[in-house]
Amino acid sequence: MPLIPDELGTVAARFPDRVAIDVAGEDAMTFAAWQQRSDALARTLVGGGVRPDDRIVLLLPPAMATRFAVAYTATHQAGAVVVPVNPRYAARELEHVVANCEPSLIVTGGDQETRARALGVDRVLGDEEWMQAIGGDTSPCRVPRSR
Repeated sequence: MPLIPDELGTVAARFPDRVAIDVAGEDAMTFAAWQQRSDALARTLVGGGVRPDDRIVLLLPPAMATRFAVAYTATHQAGAVVVPVNPRYAARELEHVVANCEPSLIVTGGDQETRARALGVDRVLGDEEWMQAIGGDTSPCRVPRSR
């Protein structure tokens, strides 16, 4: 059964210049850009020590839908597990999620970055780290999950 990164690769090869995601007034991304950013981020995650089956929390505001899509795909490519979190959660709810899933990393940005950094997770990939990560090596990266 194909996974989301596999499907993205197929669509990006057929329609590289088509807009995949368009957040009105905020951001847009083609299928090719989505694929390239996902590969670059997956390489950054693996290079930063993310291992198969690690949990990665995605705590992003709604306006960052393109970042969410890239992080979601890249997490799967790195063999890790996505833990999407509602940015409207109260602090105690975020703390509960983090305590229970024990993430190895939080991907965040915008108005959620301060909240993410306050959760006590050692590695947080915020706005500055994001720009470095998606500008890296865009060659394909696929790490199978251990299960």
